[in-house]
Amino acid sequence: MSIGMPSALQRQPQRGVAAIEFAFVMVGLLLLLFGLVTFGVVLYTQQT
Repeated sequence: MSIGMPSALQRQPQRGVAAIEFAFVMVGLLLLLFGLVTFGVVLYTQQT
């Protein structure tokens, strides 16, 4: 087995880890977006 070239079996778990990390980041970003929109709506209703 060559040291420089990882096999497909070794790279497969990294894809899963990347997908899980992406899911966690997206949840955080969506919560931040939801919070900003909610804050904007509350601020708008207080101003009018």
